[in-house]
Amino acid sequence: MAGTALGGRWVGIASGALVATAPVSWFAGSTVSTFSFDAFLGALLMVLARRARPYRAHGVLAVVALGLGAGVRLSVVPAFALLVLIAVVASVRTVGQLLTMVVAGVASVAAWFVPMIVIQPGGLHAWLHAVHVQVSHTAHISSVFVAPTSGALTNIGTFGAWSLVTLGPVLVVAVLAVLVTAGARLATRRPGGNVALRIWSTGTETDDRVGRPWYQGTVAVLTAAVIPPVAVVTLDQFSGGGSVLAYLVPATVLLLLPVARLLHHRTPGLRRAAAIVATLLVAGAVTVNIQRFVAAPGILPASVARHYPKLWISQTRYQAPYADTADTIRAADRHLSDRTWQRIWQRFDLGQSKIRTALSGRCPPPELPPRLPAEPSHRPAAQVLAHLQAAFPDADCPIAAFQHSLHTFFV
Repeated sequence: MAGTALGGRWVGIASGALVATAPVSWFAGSTVSTFSFDAFLGALLMVLARRARPYRAHGVLAVVALGLGAGVRLSVVPAFALLVLIAVVASVRTVGQLLTMVVAGVASVAAWFVPMIVIQPGGLHAWLHAVHVQVSHTAHISSVFVAPTSGALTNIGTFGAWSLVTLGPVLVVAVLAVLVTAGARLATRRPGGNVALRIWSTGTETDDRVGRPWYQGTVAVLTAAVIPPVAVVTLDQFSGGGSVLAYLVPATVLLLLPVARLLHHRTPGLRRAAAIVATLLVAGAVTVNIQRFVAAPGILPASVARHYPKLWISQTRYQAPYADTADTIRAADRHLSDRTWQRIWQRFDLGQSKIRTALSGRCPPPELPPRLPAEPSHRPAAQVLAHLQAAFPDADCPIAAFQHSLHTFFV
């Protein structure tokens, strides 16, 4: 629906197929359901922001959706607040509507907050403490404002790598469409105007925008849907491939808009050719996405990482090779292979600084027993493992306790 509302029927169908078959949707969406909720909530708020009308209930529905979404993940509030604001500004016109919106928002938050406080051991204090620990831990690992420069740069690099391998096929289609559109303009010698706006808008937007203010235009809504979630994951924490789902839908729609422009070109022959070629390219991308899951080569084939180890997107510090569901299952079946152990150790070796920073918030590192003069000094890995054991002395599995307590992956 989001693609159809912003770019027309073809964009809606194409974006829906690409998002549904994207490896991050299958992997993160099937293993961590909250990531899928980000994609659903973002798409819903895009539709409400685009279609909001004065004196209608779009703003109330947007506030309710965000209030309920906060119960799944608090990060949706800064990620999608701007879309909610657009829906509210476009629809709320009376004091009665404003009061209804406030009451509905409070009720949507209370629907999950009150039962949680009643059931949660420790009540409100325990919840506030857990939120503080999680936010503080995340900030000290990857935030550009608090974390060490290396941690912040790794976080930004991970965001860029995951975005590239996920949106790469759509990006190719978008670049081709922009080049064809620009070439057609040069060939037809049509007079001036803002070429960028004509490329990044659909041919039917003039008709659809009747009665809409500027902030409900296609570019404005997509900007509000892409920039805030991208800012959240880059400035705070990009936890993994599932974080892409917060901006995957609007980013896919945005990249398909140049194709929509071609589909409404004034030259009939160009329209037909563009429709055929673009549909075939999207179908090819969807087929590749499905094949990635069935054949399990990983989102980035292992041969790329093997042949180009210094390439940015092939480095394990940025979570390469970006395994999907089937690849993970196969790797688990080969858990005794030397290659699997080497990959686990490499990830652990690169993540030692992050792990130490996280553990320092729970307890200071323990003093290891002194070594004999003839013996080598303690390795950093041994110190990290001793610190992990000291932080969770009563846990059967300190690694599992680390992930459960700090809400982050160990490696």
